[in-house]
Amino acid sequence: MPVRLKVVNPRGTLVAEQQHALNAEGSFETTLPTQSAARTGDYRFELYTGNSLFLTSYKVSVEDFVPDRLRITLNASKETAKPGAQIRYDVLALNFFGPPAAGRSWEFEGSLNPIPFKSKAFPAFRFFDDAAKNYSGNPTVLNGKTDENGKAVVDYALPGELTSTGILRALGRVAVFDESGRPVYQVAQTLVYPKSYFIGILNQGAYYVSPNSPQKMQLIAVDANDRPIDAFKAKVDIVRYEWHSVLRQFGQDRTLRYVSERREIPVRSEVITLQAKPVEFTYMAPRSGDYAVRVSKEGDSGYNQISFYSYDWASTDITSFEVDPEARVEAVLDKAVYAPGDKAKILFQAPFSGKMLVTVERNQVFSYRYLNVVNNAASMELTIEDKYLPNVYISAVLFRKIKEMNIPLMAGHGFVPVMVEKKSNRLEVAIHAPEKMRPKTKQTVTVTAGGEQNVYVTLAAVDEGICQVKNYQTPDPYGYFYAKKALQTETYDFFKHLIPEPEKKVAQSSTGGSDADIGKRVNPLGVQRVKPVAIWSGIRKTNSRGEVEVTLDVPEFNGELRLMALAYKGDRLGSAQQAMKVADPVVITAALPRFLTPGDSIVMPITAFNTTADPVSLRFDVETAGGVSLETKPAVLSIDGNQERAVPATLKATMRTGKATVKVHTDALGERLETVTELPVRPASPYVTETMFGFVDGGNSVSHDIGESFVPENRRAYLSISPFPVANFARELKRLLGYPHGCLEQITSKAFPQIYLRDVAGLLAPSILNTGSPTYFVNEAIDIIASLQTSDGAFTYWPGGGYYNDWTTVYATHFLYEARKAGYAVPDAL
Repeated sequence: MPVRLKVVNPRGTLVAEQQHALNAEGSFETTLPTQSAARTGDYRFELYTGNSLFLTSYKVSVEDFVPDRLRITLNASKETAKPGAQIRYDVLALNFFGPPAAGRSWEFEGSLNPIPFKSKAFPAFRFFDDAAKNYSGNPTVLNGKTDENGKAVVDYALPGELTSTGILRALGRVAVFDESGRPVYQVAQTLVYPKSYFIGILNQGAYYVSPNSPQKMQLIAVDANDRPIDAFKAKVDIVRYEWHSVLRQFGQDRTLRYVSERREIPVRSEVITLQAKPVEFTYMAPRSGDYAVRVSKEGDSGYNQISFYSYDWASTDITSFEVDPEARVEAVLDKAVYAPGDKAKILFQAPFSGKMLVTVERNQVFSYRYLNVVNNAASMELTIEDKYLPNVYISAVLFRKIKEMNIPLMAGHGFVPVMVEKKSNRLEVAIHAPEKMRPKTKQTVTVTAGGEQNVYVTLAAVDEGICQVKNYQTPDPYGYFYAKKALQTETYDFFKHLIPEPEKKVAQSSTGGSDADIGKRVNPLGVQRVKPVAIWSGIRKTNSRGEVEVTLDVPEFNGELRLMALAYKGDRLGSAQQAMKVADPVVITAALPRFLTPGDSIVMPITAFNTTADPVSLRFDVETAGGVSLETKPAVLSIDGNQERAVPATLKATMRTGKATVKVHTDALGERLETVTELPVRPASPYVTETMFGFVDGGNSVSHDIGESFVPENRRAYLSISPFPVANFARELKRLLGYPHGCLEQITSKAFPQIYLRDVAGLLAPSILNTGSPTYFVNEAIDIIASLQTSDGAFTYWPGGGYYNDWTTVYATHFLYEARKAGYAVPDAL
């Protein structure tokens, strides 16, 4: 099957498109190199069929980053706490390649954030303290160093006076700095309960009610562990809001103005006892007005409240209020997950009795039946079939004969997903690899998949430091393909036309413009400072023993590789992961900055990690090349077993720009060990252009001194000679044609001068016209502007947006008018 792969950059511009053919198991492999001037952000890979039917998409982050070198563990001593308590945080910092990160600086930040209290036992109830103010305070910052085992202890004391409309989340975040000074973060949280109780309200009444009409609510009180509190004394207050006009003085001149002030009028107050199960409370409004029902603990100031509005039929028209003509049908399943062949039992709870249409659907309607709803309930059994994998939806539409006009419910809707799992579809995948290997060697890894032949397998080995930066999870094809699928059918009925409802308008946001040519703005002396380790096997097949052997050629690298294997055959899928450490007996790292500028002096800590049990004595040699030189040699370093130590060396950047190389090597345990780092020495100045112009008579010569202010490695120049005086404006024309954005004003400004200068534009700015002639650019602008026209004739400011500007519409119209006069094909519809 042919497919098309499109790659879209963070600005929404298509940057690559490929065509492929799927293999027998519906997969293919491809590569896409990134450019040094590539825009950073999330790139979207979109997969289409050969006839442009969208299949799926995947995001890939392109960033300029350095992989983490540490694994940080942060554990809080308490999962829950009260105000004034002390929380102990245990910190453990380990190097990815094994030994503890001893003597590393750490910084801890403790903060408190309000979050709502949500009850798992009573999820439909509202738990909120409307009288409380959320705590707001500065974070607590502490710092220190890890011990010889890479451990640290942090004590964080909570303030004694804490308030929240719900609860608070104590968030502890620790940053441990690696040998180069880069932080690696980890967080842990504790839930803080400012109160020992929480009152919940489930309002069963309407928002608009008639005076003296009984309304019901259910009340419950739970403790911090979400357990109901028996014999809880609660006070229920009903208040009415009234607005009174009063005179108030404003400003320095003490001007008198009428303002409306809200007053609360007590209507009813009652103390009730809440039980271990929700208690029903009945309330009513004696007259029209805006009301609130407040429920509090007897003697406390906090309360949970609901609001409602009471109206009088004699003075208020019913059309003044929105009436919902539909009700919700609740469907309850007897199991969370079913297997093919099971019988699912479904209970329906309806708001009224009547006839109900029940369908089994997902991307199509698999079956349907009608049920009679008696006493607001109905039930059915459904036999689970293979075609229901991974899930289907039970959809219910309830309707009744309109006999009682005082009930505004015409129809009810509801649906529930039914999850289906076939465990035999999960392939058992295992990775067989050593726990540790040496860098700059080859290692064979064996992957077993299901114990059968011709299972498709891929294996990736990726630096765990890269995975940790983005919190990347090992792909799970079984979980992906058998995840809950969205309901793709739509239900249509005419019930809403019985009581018309206003339709909502959805606003569209404007989109951005096109990318600029930013290649010249990036570092002209780019050096790949960090060489990420990511090895991929490609698509392989298992042999007769159900195995695949992959040989990994690991470069110079010390850390931890995450081995990730995926396997698939037919409907069966599986995955596995395993960690493999990569380290020399003695690991050497040189802490260097991302770049240097001519004249910089730096202190380079050389850190040595002894991963063996034997002590070693190291004498380091430092070799430099390019625009950096060694100023001070490092001293001899003695390290005990399973320990690390550091020694400084001083480097200085020369006036030479370009790639610099720093090589640190030593002899240890009978081996030659080294680390090589490349970094750029680049100028402090950004990209600069200078333009000089003048006149010269025939037969004469003229000279200009450019000087040595430009970097030789990136110095470029071009000369334009023209018999036309307009050539003096080459620089301005080049800037005009290089406008970076895709809004209507800049599209028009870029193309407008090319109408008149198409005979000389190529001479004035040849580098701009490498992708097309002036005629091409003008025609492209006409097509783009035509796509921006709205139904009333105006032109939107951005593609896909709804905003338009009168000035730019006139400007674009002027351009179209002049283009037609110049002979370009402008559609009459414009």
